[in-house]
Amino acid sequence: ISYGSIVGTLDIRTTNEDETILEVVYKHPDKEQVKDVLETLSETYLDYSLSRRQFGVNRGLEFLDQQIPKIEAKVDELNQQLQGLRTEYNFIDPKIQGVQLSERLDNLISKQTEQKFQLENTQKLASLATKELNQQSTTSTTAMQVGTPRYNALLGDLKNIEHKIAQQSAIFSDQSPEIQTLQEQKQKIITLINQEIATIQQKINNQIQLQQEQEQSTNQEIANIQNNLEEWSGVTREYENIDRQMTITIEQLNELLIQREALRLEASQKEAPWRLLTPVGEPHTDAASTANYVVLGTLLGLLIGMGVALI
Repeated sequence: ISYGSIVGTLDIRTTNEDETILEVVYKHPDKEQVKDVLETLSETYLDYSLSRRQFGVNRGLEFLDQQIPKIEAKVDELNQQLQGLRTEYNFIDPKIQGVQLSERLDNLISKQTEQKFQLENTQKLASLATKELNQQSTTSTTAMQVGTPRYNALLGDLKNIEHKIAQQSAIFSDQSPEIQTLQEQKQKIITLINQEIATIQQKINNQIQLQQEQEQSTNQEIANIQNNLEEWSGVTREYENIDRQMTITIEQLNELLIQREALRLEASQKEAPWRLLTPVGEPHTDAASTANYVVLGTLLGLLIGMGVALI
């Protein structure tokens, strides 16, 4: 069986005005071939109709099957970029880290202001105390405040010895052994006071130096945090940009997945819009063919009779 052997006796035509019904007629002396050809044609028509209806769906599925892996790969790439940022800068959410740095900076600025105030007060106090210490004042509250207990005790001893000298001076002359002894004692106390003054001044200088170092340390920490905030702002922008792309890409991926499932469902629910109105039955003899067979049989009989008569 070939196309050429079939098409000559195959008749396809419409049987109604709106041309919605096709009638297919095939003629052949072999009944089995007629039945086989018509059954094959009916299946082919129905399959063709189904494939045409599903053509658009299949094209859509093919497009989605190509796009979805690309979107998934983009999601993986963006996720790796986010993970790389988290690993490099050791954070979970950059906004939280930024807030913590800002709070730390505010605290340091407050601390810096307080340290400057304390340093200025200490420097003023040190200047005044140095002046009073050099004067060995026994009434200055500043000297008493910054002085050590030993210094304050020596000042008391000095005050007592001076009082004794004043009392003895009314009785003895300056060259008397009693006055000379008191003067020697006074000089020893003054020497000890001078030594203690040096110690106190060193203590004041150490305190000022410590406060200056603390202020410098705070200033350096503020500068570092400001640099970190500036760097962190760039990291935050990069993170938010990647996260925004991630959100958009995931939404696209979800939409494509939903569309693919919808198309798959639609494809599974598609049925052939054409249906077989009359199933293929047993082939029957065509009336025109019977008449032709009668005529041909008659002519053949006449020809045979004439042949016999001639013989």
